[in-house]
Amino acid sequence: MTQSSTNSSTQNSPTQAEGEPSLGPACAFFFLAFCAIGSVALIATAWYISGNQAQRASTALRSQLIPWVESSSLSNPDRSSIIEQLNELVADMDAERLNERQLSRLNFRLSGAPVFQWGVIDQLLAAANQNSELSSKEKEDLVSETDRLLRTVQNGRMSMEQLQFATQSVAQQEVKTGRLSLRNEVSTKEIQECARRITAMNDEAKTAKGSMDKSVAQVFRSIVEEALTVPPEK
Repeated sequence: MTQSSTNSSTQNSPTQAEGEPSLGPACAFFFLAFCAIGSVALIATAWYISGNQAQRASTALRSQLIPWVESSSLSNPDRSSIIEQLNELVADMDAERLNERQLSRLNFRLSGAPVFQWGVIDQLLAAANQNSELSSKEKEDLVSETDRLLRTVQNGRMSMEQLQFATQSVAQQEVKTGRLSLRNEVSTKEIQECARRITAMNDEAKTAKGSMDKSVAQVFRSIVEEALTVPPEK
């Protein structure tokens, strides 16, 4: 899901926080399964409005998303915590503790959520730290901008497509799973280009600068909590 420029990426990719989708008369929509269409990975699986939404969502989490996260490149603490949170959602869905609007909002916030691919950012930081050609300031700036990027993700201002574009110069994508991972060898210029794109996306999202005081797993929890907190209907 790469675009030709940062501007086109941010303009063509809908932000996750602009509103929740209509439940409408559509016969189906997509929720939380990984499938590949060419080189494009979609976090989606059919979830029929006419059927049991909670049960279908639970099945998608249990059989598809959780195994995907288990084999992801997320750090061990983040991976374990996110899996635990997903299992909590499965339990709530099985017990039918979530209503239709909550399920819809979960679908909207988690479908294509870049937080699941954050392992590639951890790999990027490790590669940059080991690169002797990057200056200390460049390394510090990259840490600062990836912290800022995590805040952009938390605010719902970044899509999976945008993360793929940001890391295009350093990462590769598995065709079957859609998983992003850092290439075995990346040059200094490629790391610098990735850093430039990350900064541009943060600027486009108007994300505040400063260190991030939340882990990836904590950001995931805040996304889930926001989705489950349904505002009163007007």
